Amino acid sequence: MENMRKNKKPGYRQTKIGLIPNDWEVKKLSELGIFLKGKGILKEQLAETGLPCVRYGEIYTTHDFVIKEFRSFINDEVAKESEPIFHNDILFAGSGETLEEIGKAVAYIGDEEAYAGGDVVILRTRKNASSEYLSYILNTDVAGRQKRRFGQGHSVVHIYARDLSELLAPIAPLPEQQKIAHILSTWDKAIEKTEQLIEQKQQLKKGLMQQLLTGKLRFKEFVKSKKMKKSKLGLVPDDWEVVNIKEIGKVGAGGTPSTTKREYWGGDIRWMNSGELNLKYVHEVAGRITQEGLNNSSAKFLPKYCVLIGLAGQGKTRGTAAINMVELSTNQSVAFIGPDSKKVYYHFLFYNLDFRYEELRKLSTGEGGRGGLNLDIIKNLKIAKPSLVEQKKIVSILSILDMGIHKLQFQLNQFREGKKGLMQKLLTGEVRIKKLKKYGTIR
Repeated sequence: MENMRKNKKPGYRQTKIGLIPNDWEVKKLSELGIFLKGKGILKEQLAETGLPCVRYGEIYTTHDFVIKEFRSFINDEVAKESEPIFHNDILFAGSGETLEEIGKAVAYIGDEEAYAGGDVVILRTRKNASSEYLSYILNTDVAGRQKRRFGQGHSVVHIYARDLSELLAPIAPLPEQQKIAHILSTWDKAIEKTEQLIEQKQQLKKGLMQQLLTGKLRFKEFVKSKKMKKSKLGLVPDDWEVVNIKEIGKVGAGGTPSTTKREYWGGDIRWMNSGELNLKYVHEVAGRITQEGLNNSSAKFLPKYCVLIGLAGQGKTRGTAAINMVELSTNQSVAFIGPDSKKVYYHFLFYNLDFRYEELRKLSTGEGGRGGLNLDIIKNLKIAKPSLVEQKKIVSILSILDMGIHKLQFQLNQFREGKKGLMQKLLTGEVRIKKLKKYGTIR
């Protein structure tokens, strides 16, 4: 009781889900509409065209807060056995791999005839509720904590309509719901537009890498002859050299000090694991080892500007290339190439191997490439290289594109963080619409 009085704020009241404005209500989802269940729609029943549908996995992978476009379609016969969805419906993913993701919700605000597949739970809302507003509410921490309590199962987690119907949500008056939804959707549009710009620049970079790193596109000042020669990499310019990696740099791998020796850990030497390769340009890592740990393991101390490659690891780690922009050591799942600066520019080598990610994964040992890369594969990998001056010119062009991508990614992160903070304030009533100007909006 004392804690509730401490948290009391003028114009607000304490509820089971926290402080909310006096003119807001806390309601169960069962009070906001009726629950239905999606039906069928197996993978083999999908068609290239036809009536649009939503399968539960797409709620995780394709849709975010609002269904903007459909990716799957079914024919009329399958539709007869499926559950239709209508404007202002909310769709929940009824199955998932973890408690954290279970019950993700998206709103359908379109008017197109569409259907929901199995393991999709549908909330058909009444007219006094905005499904777009509710989709934001239902993906907040307040709703997430409740959904995690309801989640059932181990390898696959399920959540059911009977559980979701008991979920509590803070409900603003309808006009305020609509304004909140409009503001947040404006942020979503800015995020979506930025994501599209990043994708466009990434595709442009990919296309230029394919042309520049194979000599199909060259700068006039370097072209002495238009002749091409055959190599194991295919046709390359006559004045380019095709060499093995081991001819242009020292190749090795890292190691891990004994985890039972406390004196090997927590020192001043950076120690990188393979999962951190996705940083691409590595300025900092989480791990630290001592000089004693380095001396008593196969870990190596690497100078700046080595090219790093994932030998093994979960997900997309294997074959991922990076550059260490600081001195560090690595674990045994990371190979390093210390380029000979008289033969190859480190940044050119990085771009070359980064572009060949899929090729590196296919070279992995083991059935179907499911094993790992090894040092012999890396050492004998061939690379076509022009003069150092031309290498640096190629890098200068690709670096300009990289800087543009990084700038957009920084902007995207700012938009995401801005929206996340605003969601917290708007969806709890901490900030009301009339006071929003002081927090700023996106045009």
